[in-house]
Amino acid sequence: MSLVLVTATTEEVAQYVIEYSLKQNLTVRVGSPNPKENETPKISKDVELVQLDFNDTSTFTSALNGVDYVYIPSGPTNTAFIDQAKKSGVKFIVYNSSLFMDIPGESFFRSINEPSELAIKECGIPYLFMRGGEYFRNLAALGEGIKANEVTTAYAGIQTFYSSERDLAEVAVAAFLRPDELAGTTPILTHPEKYSMYDVVNIINKKLGKNVPVIELTEEVAAINCERLGFPKFVYETLFKYRRDIIAGVVDIKPTTNVEKILGKPSRSFEDWFAENIAIFQ
Repeated sequence: MSLVLVTATTEEVAQYVIEYSLKQNLTVRVGSPNPKENETPKISKDVELVQLDFNDTSTFTSALNGVDYVYIPSGPTNTAFIDQAKKSGVKFIVYNSSLFMDIPGESFFRSINEPSELAIKECGIPYLFMRGGEYFRNLAALGEGIKANEVTTAYAGIQTFYSSERDLAEVAVAAFLRPDELAGTTPILTHPEKYSMYDVVNIINKKLGKNVPVIELTEEVAAINCERLGFPKFVYETLFKYRRDIIAGVVDIKPTTNVEKILGKPSRSFEDWFAENIAIFQ
């Protein structure tokens, strides 16, 4: 039975990779700097928890022993880990990269993903780089405003592409099952429909029978709100720049149906995500 190593416990996509790998009867090993079950309550009891710390090379060999496939979340990856994966005979790597890799100019997301992509390419292990957009999970931040009957945001009318975390995880597992088909590809994996904040709030209003207004903020005021809600500065600054670039015509991402092509079913929409997470907004 093939063995999958998931190198994260807290990333939502990683948790779904575990779920869908188990459903496909793959054996799953999960790496964590502190592999204690009480620290990873969302991790199934059917997986093997091992120590894996990208800052500690001594944890690499045992974590990768016997592994066929590796899932790596977005972010910096120790090149020594990639080298050890090669030595250990890993057959395929799925790296959860970013749509921002296909957008001109510098961004935080490019700075953390590009070195990892280059290291994986250079090692020679077949790979899939998943180009996800903004996550539907980010829209959970609207819950507070929906409950307070007023959503405030900057760039409320700008439409962007979003990705379902579940879709990304299913694509990752599809790559484990059909590696020859997806090796060396970097598909954009967004829902084909774009959403603005007005669009999203309109959907929520219809679902909940409410009439919550959207109040447009300046970028400066919106940044203060993002800080209060716990969004890292590098994240909201990158997303603000992305929207400014859309307005300026610098960014022109086209809709795709790559998720449907890979999975054989339509990608999940915001409506699908909302139905699963409606409690956030009630």
